[in-house]
Amino acid sequence: MADGAPPLASWPSPRIGADEVHVWRVPLDDDRGASADRHDATVRAARLRAQARAGLLRILAHYTGMPADALRIELDALGKPRLRHAGAPSFNLSHTRGLALVAVSAGTAVGIDVEQLRPLADADALAQRFLSPAEASTVLEAAPAERNVAFLRTWTRKEAVLKASGHGLDIDTRLVEVGSGPDDRVGTIGPAAGAARFHVLSLHVPPPWIGALAVAGAHDTDGLAVRCFDLPEDAVQAPDRSLP
Repeated sequence: MADGAPPLASWPSPRIGADEVHVWRVPLDDDRGASADRHDATVRAARLRAQARAGLLRILAHYTGMPADALRIELDALGKPRLRHAGAPSFNLSHTRGLALVAVSAGTAVGIDVEQLRPLADADALAQRFLSPAEASTVLEAAPAERNVAFLRTWTRKEAVLKASGHGLDIDTRLVEVGSGPDDRVGTIGPAAGAARFHVLSLHVPPPWIGALAVAGAHDTDGLAVRCFDLPEDAVQAPDRSLP
């Protein structure tokens, strides 16, 4: 690996197939039981962001063959991060307490999201406010004990699609249809927000997390290969500079 990070026996080939996506699980600090002080919380959040970005740089260094500190990340016209270097892979990063996920492709737009499963104050109200009518109906029909999972499963898929598209939360999330059931599916962005289609799948991440991946233009699973890898904990060290 070009940046001197600890070797990983199962590093994949840096060449990614056109119909292939690599997903990396990056361990982060888990601050459960930490102080509720606002300043402390801000410091912890900054540390987690730095760890997640450091993990991202380690991973991108592998695919580009460049040292991590030589990589340059910029924002495209929609504000989505991308590598400035010619021929560089596409990527996306999401993180929450204890875990980050990184998706890497040969060039196809990808989006990824991870959330920590947690009690929600009012999953019913959240579903009606942020989900499409069909998605909200599925969440509301779930048993009360399952509604948090149903909502977060839908929300991570929706976030993944929005990140793959580059829109982020700039558009009405109710216009993004991803379904609330457990099966993989085609996600769509409605014509009012610029019609687009994505293959959306929930990722197998250990509890207490839930994650989702969206891949632009992949309308079924037949030709899509998703390979998952774990970045070693000692490879996640925050660099001195920040990313956009």
